[in-house]
Parts: sequence; C-alpha cells; structure tokens
Amino acid sequence: MKSLFVKEWREHWLLAVFAAILMALMFFGTLAFQRASSGIQPSSWSDFSNTAVSDTAVSELYFVWLLSAALCGSYMVAPEVGNGTLQFLSALPISRKAVWWTKLASALAVHALSMAAAVCAYLASYIIAMQLNVQSYEPFPDKQVISTILAITLPVFAVATVATMLLDRVISALMATVCFSILGFMGVNMVDQLTEWNSGTFNYCAWTLCSLWVLSCLDSSCRIFVRGETLKTPKRYVLIFHNCSIDVVVILASLVVAYYWIVN
Repeated sequence: MKSLFVKEWREHWLLAVFAAILMALMFFGTLAFQRASSGIQPSSWSDFSNTAVSDTAVSELYFVWLLSAALCGSYMVAPEVGNGTLQFLSALPISRKAVWWTKLASALAVHALSMAAAVCAYLASYIIAMQLNVQSYEPFPDKQVISTILAITLPVFAVATVATMLLDRVISALMATVCFSILGFMGVNMVDQLTEWNSGTFNYCAWTLCSLWVLSCLDSSCRIFVRGETLKTPKRYVLIFHNCSIDVVVILASLVVAYYWIVN
C-alpha cells in the first residue's frame, strides 16, 4: 500500500504546482486588468503603484481551492480507466477496497498540498504587490468565509470521486463535477430563498446535508471501484443509480429529523 501511495503521489503532485502558478497568474492578472481599466496601460512594475486591490484576489483563492478539489478527485481513477492500466492494480496482493482507500488518501493529500501551495502563492503575490506600493488591504478579510469554503471543497471532492468512476477521461469527470456542483449550490441557495427558516436552522440543515452527501458519494465511489468489472460497462451507471437512490432517501429522512429536532 505504501508503494501505491507513493506512486499516486508522484503522478499527481504537480497539481499543487499548477494551483500555485494559477493563483499567481490570476492575482497579477487582476492587477493588470484593474490598471488597464483605469485607462493607463502598465509598461513596468512601477506602474502598478497605487492600484487598488479588491476582494477579487481572495475570491480567486477560493476558486483555486474548489478547482483543486475537483481536479484531485477527477484524477483518482479516470486516467487509469481510460488508459486501460487499471487491470495492473488488480494484480496487486491487496484487496480492491484497500486500493481505493490508498487512492483516496493520496488524492486528499495532493488536494491539501495544492491548497497550501495556492495560499503560499497568494501570500507571496500579496507581499510583492505591497512592495510595489499597491494599496494595502486585509489579505483574509473574513475568517468565517474561509472556513466555509474549506468545508465546501469536501462535497466537491466527493462528487469528483464518483465522476471519475463513471467517466473515462479526466476532463469529462472534471466538467461533470463542476456542472453538478454548481447545480447543487444553486439548489441550496434556492431553498434558502424560498423557505422562511432562520439562519441557524438553515445552516444546521445545510451542514447536515453536506456531511451526509460526502459520505454518500464516497460510499458510492468505493462500491463501484470494488466491483471492478463494472468500470468499463454500463452496469456502473445502474450501480450508481441504485446506491444514490438509497442514499438520497437516507439523507432526506435525516434532514427531516434534524429540522424537527432543532425547531422543537
């Protein structure tokens, strides 16, 4: 298992480098855009002086975190299914469930490294911007938002672990994860607007839903992977539908119990 973990780490650690580079490019791209929108084209580093930096940079950091979650989850199995190399894992003297857990641990480790690399790139860019006399601002204005975004990365990652089992290409799994995650967040926001729940009740139910959804997706991903013969056949879609149907019933029942428990 250790050798498999190291193999997965070596194949995917460059995702952290990608996250850091993307963060730096987006940060200074924002500076350049803001300067250009003021009517003055920057010709040197000194032209960035007195350019105001908004909360856009912090939003870019959140975006990189969420993209990292989707990428790390999508790279978990899809490349090996598409390339046909998954059969070599079956020859290992360990169970399929152990292989899945090892892949999951490696993907989470790379995701954590990617988030840390993005933060380091963000802070380094921020320090450079301050040295260039860019108007100072609070690098992390809202600590509660940071904790919320960190928590949201887990459902995105969990959805990606299912998409990587159903699709044979990383880009397909990534796009499916992004689309499904956007629909999920839009649905939660719609429920928030249509209901008359107070913020405490809604937050409690939302966090309960996210937690159960993460467990549901990971359970479905594990079941599909353990039944390895379904990874290249339409049976995997039947299997995921069956698992998700059961999980949705459990989640809805749990939400009803949670709602009445907190209200009463």
